[in-house]
Amino acid sequence: MLAAVTAVTLSSAQVVGSAATGDRVLLDSAFSAGRADWSAGSHTLLRMTDHGKDGALALRRSAGTGRVRLVSEPVLPTPGELVTVTARAATSGEELPLRLQVLADTGAAPIVLARQRTTAAEDGWTRVTVSYQVPATVGVAPPLRVRVAGRDAGRKGYLMLDWVKATARVTPTVTVGDGPAADVAGAACDKLDYADPEQGALDWSDEFAGNAVDPIRWRVRDQESLSYDQARILASNVSVRDGLLAISGRRQDVAGRSYTSGYLDTIGRYSRQWGRWEMRAKLPTVVGSSRGIWPAFWLRGDQASGEIDIMEAWGEPTTRSDYRSGSYQWTVHQDTSSGAGMQRRSGWGTSAGTAPVAGDFHVYAVDWSPSCLVYSFDGKVVGTVETADTPWLTTALAGPFNIRLNLQIGQSYWGYADPARPDLTSLPASLLVDYVRVYRPLWTL
Repeated sequence: MLAAVTAVTLSSAQVVGSAATGDRVLLDSAFSAGRADWSAGSHTLLRMTDHGKDGALALRRSAGTGRVRLVSEPVLPTPGELVTVTARAATSGEELPLRLQVLADTGAAPIVLARQRTTAAEDGWTRVTVSYQVPATVGVAPPLRVRVAGRDAGRKGYLMLDWVKATARVTPTVTVGDGPAADVAGAACDKLDYADPEQGALDWSDEFAGNAVDPIRWRVRDQESLSYDQARILASNVSVRDGLLAISGRRQDVAGRSYTSGYLDTIGRYSRQWGRWEMRAKLPTVVGSSRGIWPAFWLRGDQASGEIDIMEAWGEPTTRSDYRSGSYQWTVHQDTSSGAGMQRRSGWGTSAGTAPVAGDFHVYAVDWSPSCLVYSFDGKVVGTVETADTPWLTTALAGPFNIRLNLQIGQSYWGYADPARPDLTSLPASLLVDYVRVYRPLWTL
């Protein structure tokens, strides 16, 4: 049933809010009190509804159905601050998409710096949070705006907002070890685990419980070809069944390629800086019959140049003798362009002689704090990269990172699949994913 709607004029009344100790309030808007520091987007009308205890702000279309937007006046962060924005929303009917964005107010077209997407529902208030790290190296931080976007589906439902809050917190330069700085950023590197309730909380996840990929969480690529492998990317190679995500490689001639593969990412859906990313999956890199099969679970910066490879494996037999049979690699890259002078740190995820990872499901994870990256395999730490020893991490990993999950076929370093030797590359083959989970540090809440 649609809530009763009446017109309202937004006042300039200041709503005094509270923030966690050490946070600076940039924006604290309780829409039941009205706000003058927000403006409606194109074709959007703002109305008060009787939803909730004190009412809520409804975002309606001026005519028909379609996209609605609400944009804040500029707020002013300072260099080095972590800006965190949270909105509380519901709908008057069916589930509707809800997008929360942080924009750079450049005076021209706004630049999206960070974004988060979820689904708002009628049966309860939904919270969505997005964070943006202002680089400490900029002389003056640009003004930021907050944008809330959704959809007016007419009689089926429309989006309603209870409040939007934005805070800024100075992120200290953290050194590994004891002391106040380490306490602010969480546990020291040797104890870092944001899946621990004393250190972090679940921020995003997909358990693949449905029968299709969730478009709210993932973007599935289709009809693309990468320059460095042998496969054509098809959306039909990505499926969900029996609680598992399957990303498959097949022997198919499409668009001049001899193979097809699948690729998902969270660009425009979800990204964050700092936390724990983990995946439970079974790899298709079977020793002896998987040459060229190349699964990966990795993070790419929304704007930053760096890359975090949580799991990257190559099928065997490879064309090189220095591959650790049955294993996988973790890596952090200074720059994805791999240009001259760019650095990386990497290591193997399992010891020589251990059982091949393709034989079963395993948990591949990374914990990322301002002071380090800690890679783990089935809960055991397998690699640590510390900012104190790798100063380029600060700029390479500045800002939020999105998730990438893909399966490629063939590459020059470890070996291409040979269409004339199907015995070396057994297809079809699938990367099977049980879940993907992301935990946020408690100190960023």
